[in-house]
Amino acid sequence: MSRLVAGVLVCVVLLATAGHAAGATVDAAQAPADPTTQLADDLFEERVGEPTLDVFLTDRTVAPGTETTVELTIVNTGSIEEGSSLDTETATARGVSIAVDDEDAPVDVTTGDTGVGSIPPGEAVSVPVTVTAPASNDDESGELDVDVEYTYTEVESAADDETESESFDVPITVQEGSRFEIEDADTDAQVGTDGTVEVDIENVGEADADNVRVTARSPTGGVTVGAGNGGGPATGPNGGDQNSANGPNSSVDAVDSPSGTPGEAGRSTAESGAFLGELEDDDSEDVQFDTRIDSDLSVESYLLELTVVYEDEDGILRESPPLATAVEPTGAQTFEIENVTSTLAVGESGTITADLENTGPEDVETPVVRAEPASERIDIGESRVALDDLDDDESTEVTFEADVSGQADPGPRQVTFTVEYGANGDRLESDPAVRQVDVAADRSAFSIGAEDSAIPTGTTETVRLNVTNNRAETVSDLNVFLYPDGPLSVDTDEAFIAELDPGETETIAVEVSVDETATQRAYPLEVDIRYDTETDEDLISEVYQLPVTATEPPPDDGLLPSFLSLIGLTMIAIGITVAVRWHR
Repeated sequence: MSRLVAGVLVCVVLLATAGHAAGATVDAAQAPADPTTQLADDLFEERVGEPTLDVFLTDRTVAPGTETTVELTIVNTGSIEEGSSLDTETATARGVSIAVDDEDAPVDVTTGDTGVGSIPPGEAVSVPVTVTAPASNDDESGELDVDVEYTYTEVESAADDETESESFDVPITVQEGSRFEIEDADTDAQVGTDGTVEVDIENVGEADADNVRVTARSPTGGVTVGAGNGGGPATGPNGGDQNSANGPNSSVDAVDSPSGTPGEAGRSTAESGAFLGELEDDDSEDVQFDTRIDSDLSVESYLLELTVVYEDEDGILRESPPLATAVEPTGAQTFEIENVTSTLAVGESGTITADLENTGPEDVETPVVRAEPASERIDIGESRVALDDLDDDESTEVTFEADVSGQADPGPRQVTFTVEYGANGDRLESDPAVRQVDVAADRSAFSIGAEDSAIPTGTTETVRLNVTNNRAETVSDLNVFLYPDGPLSVDTDEAFIAELDPGETETIAVEVSVDETATQRAYPLEVDIRYDTETDEDLISEVYQLPVTATEPPPDDGLLPSFLSLIGLTMIAIGITVAVRWHR
């Protein structure tokens, strides 16, 4: 792959030189675009990577006269062959296997060939290797010849699987003295925050170590160790500022590569040191380093490398082999926006309501939810709503007031929700969550229905008007105006309702008369309402027409005329009787 890229670049240079010579007399402002520039741009548009492996022992010193297991670590840092970022698929070493030869080492290797599997970029695999160190080889050093074979995807004109073999000379020493191991490593840092990594270092050798200094670094991209790159001071066993490998009173020592240029792709070259003092055999001490973990960390754990510099019992300055361990930070904070509802309608004010759940893994402080509509015709007046602290797995409701333009169209609209929150003293921001809210069509502010609206002609009846608030807000000071038409008349043309909540209905009674000459049919009783909104807007509703039906007048009873006739006949009979008797 490297030969292909080099060849292409040579062609690019030759084309550029020829183009320059041929067009030297052409004015630069009139010259066409350089085709070689476009060729180079096209060449590097795709992302291609390759595995870049390194092999080392986490502890390269073994005690004489023992059989022990050493951890051979294979780390794939990956390298960028084309493009501006690392491609995981082409940079993954697949089917990794190793073979260890002890010909040049002071130990005998009893472990055969070992299959490892796949190693994606940014990850490391530890392989246990059993070695025997003869007692006669004390204070001898040598190298293990480690052959690594793996397959990866190479992209030239097409993607092909290539098998690669690499050999690594890994130093190993047989020596009785101070040896160090990482007993434990833990961090309180969460992805996207600053925190502290605490490492328990034990002297597992048979000799005391004096003036112990520990240097920490991480080759994992996105992880920074030390105050010089976003963290704070490292601390030793007494909790004080211990940041230098030169002593407890020295300043922070955050070191870049000697050339001043970045290290390998994906690697952090910053270091932080801490002074521990004396570390006797079988004794252990805790050392802490402040760390920064970027929010885009893509692996579940990161690699932490420690180097111990100490003076042995003879006052000779020695350095331990690199001690490596995996540190697992707390995962990134996540939230869930659920049950998003709205009372929005075209031309009206309404609300957007959602449930916010802290899905962990940590409690958060003073969260603030921000809502941003995609449509310019939805105006959220206060787009940031502050909430109380939210524990892990706790939920709360958040509501936003919004106005919808009368020019808006009904239908679903996108709203982006983002959570700002506090964690470990930092103010962080969640990934945006896009949800849909419904905007209803333009609707009447009120619904008005009439009860008992059938009135016999020539009579007066009580008609009950049911007024319902259809708006998403409370309205007040409702003046209901009546406009009777034709043969209809009312005793009063105005009624009053103090307040109506959303969806609430109030009934008003109106005395309506129908003229006795009216034809038996429905007549419109027109009504409109003047009212105030929650924002003190004085509005007048549309005109509503309520049907009032003139019905047949009630029939005569018939009893009174019959009674009067009976009285009349009785009086006549009495008169005749009196007249006859008087005549006699």
